[in-house]
Amino acid sequence: MDDLNERAALEVMGWSEDYKGKRHRVSQEDWDPLHNIAHAWLLVEEMRKKPRIKRHKFDQLLRTTYIAQNGDSPFYESFTTWLHPAAICRAAVSACEK
Repeated sequence: MDDLNERAALEVMGWSEDYKGKRHRVSQEDWDPLHNIAHAWLLVEEMRKKPRIKRHKFDQLLRTTYIAQNGDSPFYESFTTWLHPAAICRAAVSACEK
């Protein structure tokens, strides 16, 4: 992993502290402008390496977030690009909680 990606991964891990135990963190006030979509994609890539049950929970949390905002059922690639990085981070943290 190059230095830029390593820094981004550490930054993403740092965000998780803000989201632990929080179930609904998708309002405009909760979005941190420092959350970069490119960094959030690193988190998505990490989630793809997780056990199947955690990947499924992550997927369902993203779907629920998207549908709550748009009232429609999306395809995976289209809705993950729509979601704000903070919502992606929150879904990942929630999916990994026991």
